Amino acid sequence: MPNIQVVFPATGNATLLHDAEMCPRGEAITWCFHSANSAIKSVEVEFSHPDSTFFGNTSSPLSRRVGLVNGKADFYGHVPNYPVPLPSPKIAKYTVRGYDAMNGGNVVAEVDPVIITSQP
Repeated sequence: MPNIQVVFPATGNATLLHDAEMCPRGEAITWCFHSANSAIKSVEVEFSHPDSTFFGNTSSPLSRRVGLVNGKADFYGHVPNYPVPLPSPKIAKYTVRGYDAMNGGNVVAEVDPVIITSQP
């Protein structure tokens, strides 16, 4: 199971251990957040394409937002079961944001990685 490590330094934008992850259909993914920025109170992952339903078992299948506890949080998602065969590798672009509030608020830092799903 891939672990996507997201780090929010004390200042500046977020960084990831890898800007792109290769994941097969249906695979579980864990997003792990670590923040040294005390202004960040919650984090969000939001996918831009409507078929990128990595959080399909939730009320908002394209995004998930959680509060940080002592600068840390993690949550799970699953790579969608894209149709077979894929005409080319599926590139799911998404945005990771750190907010200054639990709900609403302003974006403090963000980064735009991708998840790539290839043929089985």
